[in-house]
Amino acid sequence: MSLIKNGLLIACFSLLLGCAAQSPVTKENYSGFMSDEQYSQLQQVKLDNGNTVMRWISPELGNAQYSKVLIEPVAFHPQPKATEQVSQKTLSALQSLLTDHITKQLKKSLPVADQPAPDVLKLEIVITGVNISNEPLAAYQYIPVALIASGVNQAAGGRDQAVNLFAEAKVSDSVNGTLMASGVRSITGESLENSTEKLQANDLDEGFALASDDLTDALAKLLNQ
Repeated sequence: MSLIKNGLLIACFSLLLGCAAQSPVTKENYSGFMSDEQYSQLQQVKLDNGNTVMRWISPELGNAQYSKVLIEPVAFHPQPKATEQVSQKTLSALQSLLTDHITKQLKKSLPVADQPAPDVLKLEIVITGVNISNEPLAAYQYIPVALIASGVNQAAGGRDQAVNLFAEAKVSDSVNGTLMASGVRSITGESLENSTEKLQANDLDEGFALASDDLTDALAKLLNQ
């Protein structure tokens, strides 16, 4: 088989296999923020925008009379360690940015409370990990000449880096703490140019906005708003 035919064949396989922009959530991504029982209740749900989340909603929620949401500041679980590519300053900025996005978006559609009450749900969100890894090769890069060039680029630290942040959420009764809903998802950021480029919080700005929209839609349905 010629090099060109071989390259085209591999390219066709890569197109068939495809690559989702959103990193899938697996059990290995669970942080321990929830109990084993709570994790076991999660089910995969495909959203209207094509993204997927792991989610559980209590059957008791439909009988409850909740009308407001109390938003806790986004936290980390477990506490992360800064790296050369993700600084402590960036970690703190990610917390603030995601908190701001969620608060701003929820306030557009739902009444937000500032303290616990019988009709208030408490929302807790934690960032559980940030994954930066080589992006899969595009189809055209599997053609032998391009594959060699890509290999040289990777050896020099030049391969694009995919950015995915993992987050978990709990929605509970703000007075007695009964869990009413939970979820786990990944949030895709802008790709970094290479393995030496440092992550900035704004690289996840668009991903945070989309995730906040998804969360607002879900909570609005739960509260029948």
